[in-house]
Amino acid sequence: LGPSFPTRRSSDLAITINKSAGRIKIAAGQTSVIVTNDLAKTASHVFANVATKDASAKSAQVTPADGSFEVTINAPTDQEVAVDFFIVN
Repeated sequence: LGPSFPTRRSSDLAITINKSAGRIKIAAGQTSVIVTNDLAKTASHVFANVATKDASAKSAQVTPADGSFEVTINAPTDQEVAVDFFIVN
């Protein structure tokens, strides 16, 4: 990941990434996080991929909204899980 690929942890006070692609990290025990993003729209296609090898977290679902999107992994984990995303409008 290069410097233009932002990463934010879900333990941050607010997750805001105003780029079309990035990486979020969902804290151990959590299953979802809301990312504020000016590029996100209700009709956006937001693709997400679990980027951490984990026995529990196998997939991520995204629910877009105007100005944000929610990323939900399929199961809580014992470790922090990285999820990469890409927005297409």
